[in-house]
Amino acid sequence: MIETRRCVIRRFERLDLDALYSVLGDPEVMEYIEEPFSYEKTQRFLEEHGLVDPARVYALELKESKELIGHVIFHQYENESYEIGWILSKRFWGQGIADEITKALIDHARTRSIRSLIIECAAAQRASQNIARNNCFQLLDQGDLIAYELVL
Repeated sequence: MIETRRCVIRRFERLDLDALYSVLGDPEVMEYIEEPFSYEKTQRFLEEHGLVDPARVYALELKESKELIGHVIFHQYENESYEIGWILSKRFWGQGIADEITKALIDHARTRSIRSLIIECAAAQRASQNIARNNCFQLLDQGDLIAYELVL
């Protein structure tokens, strides 16, 4: 579990399914990622990526209310690199939560044997690119999918 000022990043539980679906089923949230998830696809995603060991995604909840507001990507990318990312409910966009999470994941990675962090995002996803640049990630690859790396 990782804590930030406002959030907790924790392992997913089966009970998180409905709240996760409310995020991943939203067309605006998924605009730059893929088609909105059906309930069944959300369930498969949770089982295959969140409820496995090691997990590839983690639940993101508000500390105060314990409301699930999205998920955090944190998994081995290649060798000693890890991919990080986030998908947030649109109600929480523009509040600095993604930047707060990114800083916490950078700090967490520095305590482990992780060589670098990777952020991938769609070319049209300006907010994610700004977060990457604001946290000193360097552009690796540019195309339909943009990749940034932070060497630790």
